[in-house]
Amino acid sequence: MKKISLLLKFFLVTFLAFLVWAFAFEKYYLIFVGNIVALISNVLPVFAGRVELIRFPTGEWVKDGSLLFRVFSMRADMKITADAITANVIPYTALCFATVMKLVDKVKALIIGYLILIPFHILAMIFIVTLYIHGSATIEGIKIFMDGIFLALLPIGLWFLLVVRKKGGIQKFLYELR
Repeated sequence: MKKISLLLKFFLVTFLAFLVWAFAFEKYYLIFVGNIVALISNVLPVFAGRVELIRFPTGEWVKDGSLLFRVFSMRADMKITADAITANVIPYTALCFATVMKLVDKVKALIIGYLILIPFHILAMIFIVTLYIHGSATIEGIKIFMDGIFLALLPIGLWFLLVVRKKGGIQKFLYELR
């Protein structure tokens, strides 16, 4: 019964977190990540050359989950779909809130987890910008690994590391679910 309870809580919290994320936070978070990527590319131009986050012609910073970068080395503007990169915040939040533990421990796990997720979102965006500019097969391989495996599994790994371990390990956690 506890397994079903955890699963139902997870789906309910995922739905609610998605609504909050999509309508309140995603736009601002994408702008934040885009500006950090532009700042890093100006400080360390090895990756992508000079890149600047710019507004779409409609005046929006984020349009349909995409960011627009001006790439000075290419003399072109580049649209990057960025919402899929940062979407792993939602399942991580849902896993933390669905797990039975003290609210203080949940908040600690969320803060630590978000502080770990942010650099990976920035790194993934840098690889995408670099891939678009250079078209390297090596960078494409790294991007595919980051998108397909790392960014997808990172929320589950963080949840195990920060939440399940706090509850006494995987064996105790699975025993409690019986």
